[in-house]
Amino acid sequence: MGAAVGAFKTSIVIYVSTKDRKAVTELCLTRLKETGAYIVVVDDHSKEYSVEWLKGFADEVYLSGNSERTPQIRLLNIIRQQLDHFKASEFKYAYFTDNDCYHHKDFLQEAMSLIKYNEPVGLYISKYNLENKLEEPFYSLNSGVSLFISKDIPFYDFFLNATKKDIPKWDGIIYKGYRSIGGKFAFPKYSLLEHFGAHGVNYKKGLPDTAQFLHPELKREIEDKLKHFYG
Repeated sequence: MGAAVGAFKTSIVIYVSTKDRKAVTELCLTRLKETGAYIVVVDDHSKEYSVEWLKGFADEVYLSGNSERTPQIRLLNIIRQQLDHFKASEFKYAYFTDNDCYHHKDFLQEAMSLIKYNEPVGLYISKYNLENKLEEPFYSLNSGVSLFISKDIPFYDFFLNATKKDIPKWDGIIYKGYRSIGGKFAFPKYSLLEHFGAHGVNYKKGLPDTAQFLHPELKREIEDKLKHFYG
């Protein structure tokens, strides 16, 4: 694993969109930093922490150039900013996620094993995904909180072109557009991240129902970390 982690630094860039929710952001970024990959944070003008605080977890930190008030278009503008960075970089692979997600320690190794199918990779499995399941390891749709791509796969050019348009609910529409031309998404057997959503780590009664799809090892780890917050 050590050799893989070392190689990740020059081959994989992780893009993280951040917006407040400091507790879960720290959990998220601490785990991502452990991968050894290159981390780029685009922060949407958070009030709970500073750019300097974020620099403790990332190789590069940028503020979003957003003046748009519509939340979905704000997110789309951040994706554009990340894609511009990826396009200009020498990295071959990119992983896109949000600051309210906590990942299995080996999620990048799994993503690398799935990219061989020449399709984009999603690592978050929910009821939404199960409704769009194809023959393993493929699904016809992905969720917006987990996307692993290579510059060598057809989806890369599709994604660059599709994000040029101002589209409300951009992720669902873009992914449906990819499906309409025969595209699909490769997934692991289990979800390799938990998406906490707007609630952050505020789960005093335990994990949400999406936990039923989690890798068992990750589920146990998250439950232990939540005890840190609620005893």
